[in-house]
Amino acid sequence: MSSFYQTEVVDYLAKDVNQSTYNNVAIVSRQILGLHGNYFVSESEYRKFRDYFGCSVETTVALWILLTKHADIGKAKVKHLLWTLLFMKVYSNESVLSGLVGHPTQKTFRKWTKLIIEQIASLEQYLVSHLFIDLNLNIYF
Repeated sequence: MSSFYQTEVVDYLAKDVNQSTYNNVAIVSRQILGLHGNYFVSESEYRKFRDYFGCSVETTVALWILLTKHADIGKAKVKHLLWTLLFMKVYSNESVLSGLVGHPTQKTFRKWTKLIIEQIASLEQYLVSHLFIDLNLNIYF
């Protein structure tokens, strides 16, 4: 299964799973992106989301749903997932990144990004394909 196909499946599932979570991700991310209003209204706004966070809104919603159902995220909020996605996409220093997301302390930024990264890693069974193809084109699941 290609990563493109996996992304499309996740996008499709996320749209139907939880509209309130979708709205929450949209509102919080628009604040980080410096966009007004609560909803994405143009293709350029969706592109800006992907540019900052490295995935679609729908993929972010699906990831948040997986985290809340299958990981120990404590009191983490959607904004902490967005901080983490930004950190993994941009990989700048904490001072710069905390300035981009509303100026939490570097300690707070580090605490939440570290927790969310660890919890995303714990979701391996839900996110990583176990399809292997050897050099003889034999497929193993």
